[in-house]
Amino acid sequence: MRRNWIPTLAVALALLLTPATGFAQVRKAGHGAKFERIRAAFMERLTEDLSLDQSTAEKLAQSMENFREHARTLRHEGKALKAKLKDGVESGASDSEIEGILAEFDTMREKHRQIRESHKAELRQILGSRGYAEYVLFRQKFRKEIRNKIRERKGLRPGGIFEPSNALNS
Repeated sequence: MRRNWIPTLAVALALLLTPATGFAQVRKAGHGAKFERIRAAFMERLTEDLSLDQSTAEKLAQSMENFREHARTLRHEGKALKAKLKDGVESGASDSEIEGILAEFDTMREKHRQIRESHKAELRQILGSRGYAEYVLFRQKFRKEIRNKIRERKGLRPGGIFEPSNALNS
């Protein structure tokens, strides 16, 4: 009679945890939609602020999407390498095996640097030097605005602790 509560408890826990995992998956899917809205707003405002024509805006958007795809691929490779490194360390791999994994990390970082530099060159080609400079300034301003909006929604002060304006107001 005493053991009858164990299956009941197991079923109750399963029922309690199932909606939580479903909610987590929905929430994760919602983040993708938020990022897409932010990207769309970024491109819209960038097009307006830099007075880009439709053709230039499309080239810029395509270049940025290509860069995101490359970066996403490298992020996945990085996660796999981190798992490989963790497994190697935890399983007691030899120093030469660990060095090999670390060399793969260095190669991946170098590929990412080359992709970033190539992307910058492509943006300069599309926008010209002055347009690229305006893009860099706009991007910095836009990121700060988004960061502040997120902080406000979380109930935090805009800016953060490392902003010079907040350091003077403290």
